[in-house]
Amino acid sequence: MAGGRLGRNNAAYRAAAAIYRQGQHLCHLCGDRPGTTVDHDPPLSTFPHPNLWHGTLKPACPTCQSRQGNRITREKRNGRVVSRNW
Repeated sequence: MAGGRLGRNNAAYRAAAAIYRQGQHLCHLCGDRPGTTVDHDPPLSTFPHPNLWHGTLKPACPTCQSRQGNRITREKRNGRVVSRNW
């Protein structure tokens, strides 16, 4: 959907969330379930601040969205640095 610089409080994010909540798009991660949440691609956590994020918003089902968030959290906890060195 939308591209550009935006965090979760941006108008483009809110517009994408409203569209995806309707459940008419499939999850871009599994392709099986309705994508009713918004996924940032690349993840917000790969940028030092949400306002620096530049990417695409994609639909994701709650299961995949949670699984992906858990994986990123686990990688951070285990010492893998996912944030860019700016």
